[in-house]
Amino acid sequence: LPIELIDEIISYYICDAYPTVDEDFLSTATRLKPDWRLIEPLTLTSRSIRQSAIEAWFHVFVASHPRDLVEIDTFPQVSSWIRVLHCKDHDRTLHDAEAGPWWDLSKFKRVNRLRLDVDPLDYNYAFDFCNVPPLQELEVHDHPWPSPVFLQAIAMRFPELRVLRLSQKSIWCSLCNTCNVPAFKEEPPSPIVYTGGIGLPMHYNRFWAMLKHLHTVRITVGYHKDGYSRIDEANENLWCGECGHCMAVMYADEGFRVDWVERKKSAQLRPPALQRVEWRF
Repeated sequence: LPIELIDEIISYYICDAYPTVDEDFLSTATRLKPDWRLIEPLTLTSRSIRQSAIEAWFHVFVASHPRDLVEIDTFPQVSSWIRVLHCKDHDRTLHDAEAGPWWDLSKFKRVNRLRLDVDPLDYNYAFDFCNVPPLQELEVHDHPWPSPVFLQAIAMRFPELRVLRLSQKSIWCSLCNTCNVPAFKEEPPSPIVYTGGIGLPMHYNRFWAMLKHLHTVRITVGYHKDGYSRIDEANENLWCGECGHCMAVMYADEGFRVDWVERKKSAQLRPPALQRVEWRF
């Protein structure tokens, strides 16, 4: 078989072996790296197939410490094979010194997607990345306090984003300006999908307005069922992060509720290319 066809077959096999985070996002979801035991038999067949299999396996690179990005130079070609970088930034001691160590992405010119897992107890987490290539997709897991500081850090570090996914317990409420785990009277519909540029909390719109290419945002949050309000399929309040307390107290004033919904529809500052916002629970 031609080597090009072999490459395609191996690529298909390895992609099929990747466990996908979300079946509804097959085309763009960040995939986790498959176990080496699934790939090793391919590397034992021939020299050409071994080369193709190893290159395809390194399509995703998982790093648990900034030094992993430096030590990759032990194998000079590997950094050029990587398209998806998965950083597990769980060690808070790394952030004690102002000078770093930083996650240096200078060697990863062809990376277009980053998954970042952070310590869910690190409320002061900062995106300590430098020499960032023009990433198109970012996925952040477990940030405990997605405040405006967090939003601004994303926009400053990753200005070329097209797709952004956040997965965390809490969300910013634009009414009381704090982070809360949403609370509803009953299980909310999932997903809640907005199109046409609406669907983000007010502050998210404001701080991400500089992301000129951002067209898709998916936010996955936790929730409690001890609230006083509910979201039905009609979603007439256009829920986008409001906490249970604010909905119970402020939405009791019908005039305020109507005005707030209109403000969300007509927000002037927002990412200019935003097409789809999806909320999942």
